[in-house]
Amino acid sequence: MQIAVDGLDRLGKDTLINNIIASVGYHSVVHYSKPIFPNSYSKDKLTALKSFQIDSFVNGFDLCMSGANIIFNRFTLGEMVYAKRYRGYSGNYIYDIENQYPTVCRQLKLVLLYTDNFDFVQDDGLSFDFSKRAEEMKDFEDAYEMSSIKNKIKINVHDGNGAYKPKNLVLQEVLTFISRSV
Repeated sequence: MQIAVDGLDRLGKDTLINNIIASVGYHSVVHYSKPIFPNSYSKDKLTALKSFQIDSFVNGFDLCMSGANIIFNRFTLGEMVYAKRYRGYSGNYIYDIENQYPTVCRQLKLVLLYTDNFDFVQDDGLSFDFSKRAEEMKDFEDAYEMSSIKNKIKINVHDGNGAYKPKNLVLQEVLTFISRSV
């Protein structure tokens, strides 16, 4: 089984991934983080970053094709959001990659964690721009809708009372989703 857990920083991706593994068994975790500047690709930073990212996502789809049990901590949605906002190029190439892997797009389970209230989300200082989180959230939702991945769910991590939804409830939503989309 392959699962991609995506969304803004501080919404519980790591906690959810650990809880999924505790519930369903071993899965390799591949964490997509900010790209490095790989000068082995090009001396031009923009070209190098985009080339590095393309290779990393093609590799992620190839891993899925291998049949391995994988959970991605961030995957394609993050690139669609952050490439245009902070890296200086469009992340729309992701749609072309998805189109090259129709089998993966039918089998991969995509979980987007989101919130409709940011009052309870604390800045850890590691976000690109914490003041832009509402705009980024909208971008994540747009990318989610545009993605060719078929099995997907959005889960609001806000409990409706100004706090995080209990992690066991978020996990139950994911496990129910996974069991329905197998």
